[in-house]
Amino acid sequence: MRQIFTLMLAGAAVYCAQSQVPFPCTHTQGGPYSSGTHTLYNSECVISPGVIPVPTVFDQQANVDFKSGKNIKLLPGFKAGNFSTGHFIAHIEEPALNALIYSPANYIPLILPF
Repeated sequence: MRQIFTLMLAGAAVYCAQSQVPFPCTHTQGGPYSSGTHTLYNSECVISPGVIPVPTVFDQQANVDFKSGKNIKLLPGFKAGNFSTGHFIAHIEEPALNALIYSPANYIPLILPF
């Protein structure tokens, strides 16, 4: 009985390691962001702000680029405007084909674009 249980666990571990799940959404929070480059890319979705009612503000010289493979959610509390030289762009684009390489030696996945 013990050996069967061990095999079932080993099979479950292999199944979990080979399964595919959507990447969690990227959330923005805080600010104001008045300068710098802020590029957020996620193959599933980008959500801003991540916690309501804490606002996320981009203004002045901030260069903001939101890219998502499926959707971008701008929720109450999001503000982009009053730019002097900065900009805000949000667009949906097909995600790049990636290969996931997993090394059991260091348990760190490496994602390589093709």
